[in-house]
Amino acid sequence: MKQHIIHITKITGIHGTEKHLLSLLPELTDTYQVTIALMVEPGALFSEYTERMKAAGVNVVPCVIRCNIDPYCFMDLLRLLKKTQPALVHTHLIHGDLYGITAAWIAGIQAVVSTKHNDDRFRRIVPITILNRLLNKRLRAAIAISDWVRNFTVSVEKIPEQSIETIYYGLAPAQPLSHDTAVREELGFSSDAVVLGIIARLIKQKGISTLLEAFAEAFAQNDRLRLIVAGEGELRPALERIVRKKKLDPAVRFLGYRNDVAAVLASLDIFVHPSLWEGFGLAILEAMAAGKPVIATNVSAIPELVLDGYTGILVPPEDPAKLSRAITTLSRNVALRQRYGENGRRRWQEYFTHAGMVAKTKRLYAALLETQRFDTA
Repeated sequence: MKQHIIHITKITGIHGTEKHLLSLLPELTDTYQVTIALMVEPGALFSEYTERMKAAGVNVVPCVIRCNIDPYCFMDLLRLLKKTQPALVHTHLIHGDLYGITAAWIAGIQAVVSTKHNDDRFRRIVPITILNRLLNKRLRAAIAISDWVRNFTVSVEKIPEQSIETIYYGLAPAQPLSHDTAVREELGFSSDAVVLGIIARLIKQKGISTLLEAFAEAFAQNDRLRLIVAGEGELRPALERIVRKKKLDPAVRFLGYRNDVAAVLASLDIFVHPSLWEGFGLAILEAMAAGKPVIATNVSAIPELVLDGYTGILVPPEDPAKLSRAITTLSRNVALRQRYGENGRRRWQEYFTHAGMVAKTKRLYAALLETQRFDTA
């Protein structure tokens, strides 16, 4: 009989962590019985996501979470763990850690793993730091999605260095490289346009207001430039106002949430990602796998993906002038774009594969469960 593993996370949208789990968990079902406990806010529907998990052999258990501290949600998770007694619990993000690690401790489950997905600024706030340090004491191991996050977790949340391992997000082999014009045609862009794009939540962290400032400068020099902004978020109305104020309406398109990321990427000449901080940057990796040159900020884990002058250009955060110069440089040089794109795709194939991510995760699980077997013998 396969050993049972439960992943626990809160879901508010289909972003980096959710995509990662959708990629990882189905690959574990050949070795383990896999369940994901999804904490969802009242009325939230992620039917397509859950159906894809179920179709891949992953059991999905929804748990309604009504507020950040919801004792009813906690009791639901605790009952689930007591009833199923999984061999291992794997938690993700702040709510998954708080509820999952605590419930596993009370339920007497020894093998508890947490993946550290980010270096969000709120994690430096003293009460949150103290909370995470206490939770981390209950872990048998932790996974960091980048060396940056690993170092952050060791230095800020004081997890022992020997207890945390870097396992990068990985992507499965992409479709053959293509320059699909379908999305460009849908948006009415001319064949000679140079199309930039970002795929991200429309929140402050992603630096999209800086991108619009930079794009306005570059567009003033080259009116063939176009910009695609794919994603939803609280800042969309404010960002649309910036576009109108700068009279960029003919050149900028907001697409909202798209589930055809591959088609959007295929339509781009340049991928731009000016985040203020980033635990990993899965959208960047998707762009690299698609053979696109990347302009991004030199912050957090991004330099682990994007090599300045090799796979793209790195610029300081919140610096529209330097970002604009990078846009101008790449938009004028087709050969440079092609070289950076080819180098980025090769770097993905060497360091950030889906198979490597799955194999490393399985090895960690096997080691923990083997140690637990001897501990309880």
